[in-house]
Amino acid sequence: MFKSSCILAALLLLSPFRENVQAQPQLQSQQSQTVLSEQAGSSALVIAPHQDGRIFLFHNYNLPLGHGFKVYRNAVGAGWELITDEAVYPVQNGGQLRMRLRENWESISRDTGVDDAQAFFLMMRSGTTDALVTLLTLPELAQAMGALFIDENGPYGQHTAYRIVVVNDLGLPTGKVLESEALLEASLPLPVSGLKADNDGRTVTLSWDYPSLNTPGTEEVFRFRPRFRRSDESRVRNVLPGVLLRTDSNTSFQITFDVPVMNTAYEFWIEPQNLAGQTSEDPGRLTFFVADNAPPAALTGVSGSLISEDTIEITWPASTDMNAAGYHVYRGFAGEEEMMRLTAEPGELLMLSLTDQVPSLGRQYRYAVRVLGQNGIESSNSNIVNIAVPDLRKPEAVSHLDAIFDAETKTVKLQWQHDPDADNFRGYRVLRSLITGGEAAGYAQLSSSAINGQQLSDRGPSGLGFEEGRTFVYGVAVISNTGQVSDTLFTRLQIPVVTPPAPPSAIQAELRGETRAFISWSSSPSLDVTHYRLESHTPEASDQAETLATLPANTRSFTARGLRLSQPYIFAVTAIDSAGNESDVLQSTILIPQRTTPPAPVYNLQVRARHASDTGPARVSLAWQHREAPESVSLFRVYRSNQASGLFEAIAELSSEISRYDDPDGRPGYWYKVYPVGANGLSAREARPVQAVLR
Repeated sequence: MFKSSCILAALLLLSPFRENVQAQPQLQSQQSQTVLSEQAGSSALVIAPHQDGRIFLFHNYNLPLGHGFKVYRNAVGAGWELITDEAVYPVQNGGQLRMRLRENWESISRDTGVDDAQAFFLMMRSGTTDALVTLLTLPELAQAMGALFIDENGPYGQHTAYRIVVVNDLGLPTGKVLESEALLEASLPLPVSGLKADNDGRTVTLSWDYPSLNTPGTEEVFRFRPRFRRSDESRVRNVLPGVLLRTDSNTSFQITFDVPVMNTAYEFWIEPQNLAGQTSEDPGRLTFFVADNAPPAALTGVSGSLISEDTIEITWPASTDMNAAGYHVYRGFAGEEEMMRLTAEPGELLMLSLTDQVPSLGRQYRYAVRVLGQNGIESSNSNIVNIAVPDLRKPEAVSHLDAIFDAETKTVKLQWQHDPDADNFRGYRVLRSLITGGEAAGYAQLSSSAINGQQLSDRGPSGLGFEEGRTFVYGVAVISNTGQVSDTLFTRLQIPVVTPPAPPSAIQAELRGETRAFISWSSSPSLDVTHYRLESHTPEASDQAETLATLPANTRSFTARGLRLSQPYIFAVTAIDSAGNESDVLQSTILIPQRTTPPAPVYNLQVRARHASDTGPARVSLAWQHREAPESVSLFRVYRSNQASGLFEAIAELSSEISRYDDPDGRPGYWYKVYPVGANGLSAREARPVQAVLR
């Protein structure tokens, strides 16, 4: 079957499906969902309009052998219409499938790696994830297997329902029915964003971003097709023979593949595709030069030995890499990642050893050899060779260390205790490190050379004092005359916090739906912030703010839910430090939730015509019901016409609290419609005409 490094979850069929053959479709304005999900034991039908007017109908029902289907269509108000002159029957075996696919069989067989047509036919009927993915990506194959029907003359632009009725080999219904409905309008998928390329020799890695599944313009996208071409050629190449599926849990994607040659500029792009095979108008092409940046292979078998008190010999085998041009030898200290290059010029290919006189005794050294390529790029380190150079005169460490912060001078005063050895003592090394993320982020030596006294005043990293809330680690070690260093004694000190932190510099609030708001803010410039407090209030009642959440410092966004429609909100955020100090308040602009969808139609519209009588003149009385909350509807409009399909004219606008109306100019036989209008100005999309009759 098709293979892909990015298939994390199968996307199988489909949108909700109604089994009841007697039910009439209730046409809705939204398109049916076409990015697919599998539900055990369920069958479904999806409608995928194409811009050329064709309507693709996919289903996931595994037709029994010998069974086929008939297709019915129901445009708005037109009733069900049979659009297949005869029942559609899929192929029944591998031979028929191969005959139906004709010239396409060779490419399908090559891409899937299956030569036997009958074996491939059985796999396509297996109902597995790979089988359904293969059918969805190859329309001609899906048609042959009966999983796809294309309506060449669908009523494009109209709300339309489709019904697939499964029939047996005699053309008689089996009782299995699939239905779905959609607005038959096609939209091109949104393009990908953030396309980037990187390479390691001929191997190129493309990465890109794509919005989440519920983003408008992406609902029907289920696959990506990465493509490329050389900048000096017109031939377009596919990255994969199969498909790269979109998953609903990812917004970042990548793929790795080989290009034909290096040191050449290529043009790369990603085509997101929907079930109808449509892609973005502008794929956003990226031009990238695939340079020969592959390093030589790293060496193994490097060894070393101590040949005198302070001299080490390193030896290594010859490199077999065809790209090798020489060698460089590196030395570092045990416990330190960084290594220093010992060779100013690369050694010749036949120079396979180096003698190094170490700078000091009593330390353990690390050595590595790197192969230099003809392209000037070095290989990674060889195996690391660790060699200890002994020195038994290690000095004794200090016995006590205190660090005290002086708030008046903004300095840290260090004091320690030690009884130095007069015969083997040079001085003390004092270290300082800032704690970042709970760990020391590298140590700085406070003196350029060893000091002899047992105290030191530190004025901070910049010499101007210390920032509140910062935590530092101090260490003192003894240095011998031979450069040997004792164990380091450490102590930790946090600078007291007395000044409230600065508030965030920016806050933004935006609606996400009708009753949800997404609030985000920038980080406070203060370094000791541990939490943020988020509140909301109305413009008239800022002293009655409600705390929405207290969030850790690494969280700077929040979704407020359950907002009231048409009520103004102001959101405010403050920063809180480790001492409990709270910053000034930063407020957002006013946000007013508004309804964005039209109200539902009225129902149970009653229209009664009355002749003139002693109780009053002739008139037509209307009464109706409505399910919307009163605050979400601003008014009702009443329309009248002398024909059910004629032109209706507005005759009245009524308050949302009124659900009755008397038409003094009404007559028996007149037709009436009532439309609710929402607070957002949108009118209901439909209204059923009702005729006035004498009652």
